Amino acid sequence: IEEIIKNFEINEFKKIIISTGFKSNILKIYLGKNKNLSFSKEKKPLGTFGGIKLLSNKIKDNFILSNCDTLIDVNIKDLIDFHKKNKNFITVVCAISNEEIKYGICEINKSGHLKNILEKPNFQHLLNTGFYILNKNCISMIPKNKKYDINELIFSCIRKKKKIGVYPISISQW
Repeated sequence: IEEIIKNFEINEFKKIIISTGFKSNILKIYLGKNKNLSFSKEKKPLGTFGGIKLLSNKIKDNFILSNCDTLIDVNIKDLIDFHKKNKNFITVVCAISNEEIKYGICEINKSGHLKNILEKPNFQHLLNTGFYILNKNCISMIPKNKKYDINELIFSCIRKKKKIGVYPISISQW
């Protein structure tokens, strides 16, 4: 978490809010001397996004959400510019992963008969890094005092046809 905070400070962020729950006092004691930090404590576990509802009066614009174990090497200002330029409701930072399968992959038809063999294919995936830029209006979608995870928000936004962008980075940046 110190590295994440340092990265925000390097990128000149002056307001960092840490949503806490279990063992929050330890974090406050350890990190509390930092003037850029404030803390929000959940009385009960609210999931990866539910605790943001507690911050609704503090968030006035687009905001960044980072999981506490997400270390990425990216220019955050460029990321925010990307989010604004594309008019995204949510931007998900994704790491590009290439997965090489060292065996042949058999494809079958509906009858269970072999239709093709892909010999040692290479697949590219976009992995969710746990780092997001969100429109402040996302907060109104969070149920009050209920566990609510970021994936639930994203699925809800997809159903409501909200624009969700992907900001790809190399796997080495994550």
